[in-house]
Amino acid sequence: MIPENKEYYVHHFTIQKATNRGNYYGLIFGTNHTFGMEKFLKVCWNLDRFSGESNCNIDDDYENGTLFYNQASSNKKAQVREEIVEAIFAGQIGDNISGFKYTLKKGCEPSLFTDVIKELEIKGKIRRDGDLNYKSTAIHKAKTYKIQVCSDAHNQN
Repeated sequence: MIPENKEYYVHHFTIQKATNRGNYYGLIFGTNHTFGMEKFLKVCWNLDRFSGESNCNIDDDYENGTLFYNQASSNKKAQVREEIVEAIFAGQIGDNISGFKYTLKKGCEPSLFTDVIKELEIKGKIRRDGDLNYKSTAIHKAKTYKIQVCSDAHNQN
């Protein structure tokens, strides 16, 4: 139903009814504007700090009260971080806007991309050219900068 030449973002959220562990309800949200997806993902990630997908633990993250619980750790975020790094080194992400859109399509907030960029820049694996900023909200208004992989970064990765 979505035209192939149209940029579109889709994300889902599962709600498990607390009184009966077998009742699940699904919400599917779609938009062709990055700001709409940013707003939806912000709500999702506020409700589910681990995956932004459900009010129950569907990604098997360590929950509060378990031995390896870490509020900042998330299986989904770790996986998307790795995918972003690979996409940057493969040349699939060459600027911040395409990186933000990639992150939105993976169901994560744009700030995750900014965190990855900061980390890679500190390690000397990438260089940014253009209007340098770490803006990760209202990405439809963000100034574009290019991402260049440092020549020795391929050997370090």
